[in-house]
Amino acid sequence: FSPAFSPDGRWLWFLSEREFSVVNGSPWGDRNTGPFFDKRSRIYALALQPDARFPFRHPDELQIGADDQAKSQSNGGSDDAIPPLAWDGLAERLHEVPSAAGNWSDL
Repeated sequence: FSPAFSPDGRWLWFLSEREFSVVNGSPWGDRNTGPFFDKRSRIYALALQPDARFPFRHPDELQIGADDQAKSQSNGGSDDAIPPLAWDGLAERLHEVPSAAGNWSDL
C-alpha cells in the first residue's frame, strides 16, 4: 500500500505488512482472545528497469565504474525521458529497505 514513484521514475516504493511478530507473551495473549501484532509494515522498492541499482546496496567494484560512467553521460546532455517499464524479471527486482519494521502508514 501507499505506492510512490521515485523522482527519476526508475523505482516504485511501497509499504507492505509482512512482519508478524506477536507482541503478547503467548500466542493467544495474556488476557486477550487473540494475538496482537505491532509494527508490521516494511518499506520495499521495485526496480522498474533491469539496470537500476538498489540505492541501499553496499558499493562494490562494479558500482565504482558505473558511477564514473553515469557522471560522464550526465555531463554530455540532459535526457530526462523515463525509460519504459521492463516486465521481464520484474519479480526478481524487488528489494526490502534495510530498516526496522514499523507502523508506517504513508510514504
